[in-house]
Amino acid sequence: MKDFQGKIDAYTERITNQYSKLEAQLSALSSESTYMTSLLSSMSSSSSSSDSKS
Repeated sequence: MKDFQGKIDAYTERITNQYSKLEAQLSALSSESTYMTSLLSSMSSSSSSSDSKS
């Protein structure tokens, strides 16, 4: 039974590590997508302003 508990602990630890890695990737991805969105909106606004000039 003790061996079984040890296996469960190791498994839980592995899942926790994977989850924290995933969380870090997700936060990096969300900040990147925010950056891309702002970049796209600034590009579209600059192109629309150049359209109105012509």
